[in-house]
This record gives sequence, structure tokens and C-alpha cells, in this order.
Amino acid sequence: MVVAGDRVDAATSLTRTGNVNLTLEGGTYNYAVAGAGLFMSTVNSADAEIVGDVTLTIKGGTFQDPNNDNRDWIYGGFIAKNRNVAANTTITGTVTVKLDSTDRALTVSHVVAGSYGKGKIVGGTKLELTGTYTVTAAELWGGCSGDYYTIGGSAQTYVKQSDDPDAEDGDRLLSFTGFRGTLNCSKIRDFTSAEFVCDAANNASTVTLTGCDMTYVSNWTFAYGCKLSGNNIANDFTGDAFAYGTTSDVVTSSWAGANVLVDVGTATLTGFDHLDSVKLFGHAAAWNGTAYVTDIEGASFNFRLYSTGTGLAVGIA
Repeated sequence: MVVAGDRVDAATSLTRTGNVNLTLEGGTYNYAVAGAGLFMSTVNSADAEIVGDVTLTIKGGTFQDPNNDNRDWIYGGFIAKNRNVAANTTITGTVTVKLDSTDRALTVSHVVAGSYGKGKIVGGTKLELTGTYTVTAAELWGGCSGDYYTIGGSAQTYVKQSDDPDAEDGDRLLSFTGFRGTLNCSKIRDFTSAEFVCDAANNASTVTLTGCDMTYVSNWTFAYGCKLSGNNIANDFTGDAFAYGTTSDVVTSSWAGANVLVDVGTATLTGFDHLDSVKLFGHAAAWNGTAYVTDIEGASFNFRLYSTGTGLAVGIA
């Protein structure tokens, strides 16, 4: 087991102030990886907290439990002794897990952006993919693993914007940052937002997904030049927010347009005509019965977001 932060044993408590960072570039990992810490106490009077941001970067390595006992999970936050005491762990800050395939292909099992069980994150989580090689994962999970469970029959999330138990959920972001590779992962769940953006070298994300269920995502952001393509990408856009480009992008009336989301398999995209909000190059667009079209005052042309039948495209109206 690899733990980036502290191990808390017995009935002790610990508060660490400051950021925690860990990068793995190679090696064999038979058991779990924790980006924040390991909480081994079995009493409810003890707790563990990190006041700061946590960043776990995976650039290489083999992650496989030799006994196939599901112990090869990767957590951005805390791992706890058991589910009962997991709620006594808190991270006040942002937890980021980076899967960097710049130098080599990556194969991981289950990746949880947050903590084990009902560990609390007061801030948000981010799972970022970058690089050009293929990333293969059994599952990418945006929150804490305790989000699987329900309390009182209603779904819960342990990622919050504040420590108020009634506070709004924190953002759980899936970020493709200059990622030009293929992601093989059939389970992409519990993310509230997905972004496809350029990296520091201005490489646009041109992502290929295979058999991914993106139904949980409700906020979509594409930078100019970025696109998502793949096979059998499932999503219901009803009530979602969609944005492409910014007002800083230079686009002329001769622009040929761009395929933004391309589903080359069975058409499983639904709810396109019921998006909650659409912005194209920073301008609001409204549904006209066939497409979302901007109405830019004084402009010689406008933009539209439309369905190609198996995907979405942006062009000149």
C-alpha cells in the first residue's frame, strides 16, 4: 500500500495544514494507493484532517491485486480502516488525481477521485487525463466511494462546497487536458462536469472513448478545437449545460465548423432538444426547433449547435 500523507493509528487524531503531493512513475502496486492518508483508528473519537489541496499523479506503474480481491483501488483522498470510521476523515481543499500518459500507456483498476467510504471533502474533486497514449481503467469515480450507498433512501454525496451538511454539492470534474489518446473505460460515474481543454502547450484535447456511460455528467465544456469521439457513448442531455469556445477565440464567417461530439456507434444521445443552457463562443444560444442559435447584436453572422444524428457539431448559422 502506498500512502502520500500520514498514517493515523489507534485513538489518535491528526490535522495536517498544507498541500500533499505524490507522483508515481513506475513500479508494481499490489494494493491500494491513497493520495491523502491512511486512517486506521477504530474509535469514533479520533479523526484525521488535511487543510490544503491533495494531488496524486500517476505517470506509470502496474496496479494489480495478485489475489483479485479488489484491493488495487486508487483513491485521491483518504483510505480508512472500515466504513464506520471513514466519516471521521476530512479534506478541506481540492483533491486532484492526474492520469498522465505522456510517456507510456497506463492501465489502472478502479480510480476514486475522493476518499474511501463516507470520508468528507470540503471543496471539490478533479480527475484529469493528459497525454497521448491509451489509458485503460475498470472504473473512474468522481466522488467518494461512500456515494455508492444511500442514507434514508436518498442518494448522498460526501463532496461539499462547505462543511455545512446541507451545503450544495462540490464540483466533481472529469478533465481532459490536452489528452489526445484513447480512454478505455466502460464506467465513468458520479462526475457532475466534464471539460475538454488545451494543455499548457496549447494541445487541444481530441479524446476517443470506447463504450462509456456519461449519463451522470450535467455540465459540458469544450475549448475551441477540442472534440470527443468514440463508440457507443451514452448520455442524456436533458437539463445539461453545454459550452463551446470563448469570446477570445477568433472565428470568421468562412469557418467550416467543427464536430464536437462524434458517436460513431449506435446513436444513444438523447435529450439534445432539452439542454438547460448553451453558450457558443461565450454567447447564449436558444433552441429554434432544430438547433441552438446565438443572436449576437450587431454581428454579421451567428453560431449554431446542432445534431448530426449520431453526435453534435458547431457551425456558422
